[in-house]
Amino acid sequence: MTGISDVSNVVFVVDTSGDDSSSDLNYSMLSVSGSSGKNISFIFYNNSFSPSAYTGSITLGFSVSRACSVIAPEATVSLANTSFSGNVVAKKVISTYTTQNDSKSSDIDLPSDTSSPGNISVSNIPNVAFGQLGINSADSANGSWSQNLSVSGSEGQELKISVALSNNFENETSGQTADQVQWSLVDSENNQTIPFSTSDPPTASINYTIKNDNIQELPLKNYYFQISNLKSVKYSGNYKAILTWTFTDGP
Repeated sequence: MTGISDVSNVVFVVDTSGDDSSSDLNYSMLSVSGSSGKNISFIFYNNSFSPSAYTGSITLGFSVSRACSVIAPEATVSLANTSFSGNVVAKKVISTYTTQNDSKSSDIDLPSDTSSPGNISVSNIPNVAFGQLGINSADSANGSWSQNLSVSGSEGQELKISVALSNNFENETSGQTADQVQWSLVDSENNQTIPFSTSDPPTASINYTIKNDNIQELPLKNYYFQISNLKSVKYSGNYKAILTWTFTDGP
């Protein structure tokens, strides 16, 4: 191998298009010079009109001088060489010889046929106001948007919209925290409540599909925030929390 720097990832994609689950692929390779210092992976993948993992059998006769990775998660992989050093991802692995795991191979970004659905445009990230509440006057309250959050993109594009509670309520004057207040996102259309997770940071997510090409839409028009356990707040004053939004292609 020439023209490839050391500590590089070298990926061979074996296109199994036309080979079904009854196929038995015999794949051999002699010793490869210039492979030292490189992470070598072999991916067996059906790159047809409907891409899928290969589900047949693969017999490997590798004689590579260093460890490599074989990725065929739905196939039966037989290791035919006298020994094999590396990693195998398969539905079933058959080996009658010695094998050695290799923990030094780095993670490799696998190739994908999924094209980018297009850019997402997001505007008007809103503030949320819960109004003025007296201490112990209520245990829950609903928040209203300062404006509508709007998105645009390609028709049919799926978005995952997540909001994380980066900082729970904090008194803007004294710095006293009210971190026992609990948050939920509520869909008023079907009365569905999405509580924030107990992870750090607490997060709630919804999935949304864009209906029109490059036209601003309002995915959160039916949603509002709800906070509860307000009786845990012991000190009066103005409280502010910080929400962080994330928009991801696909759910």
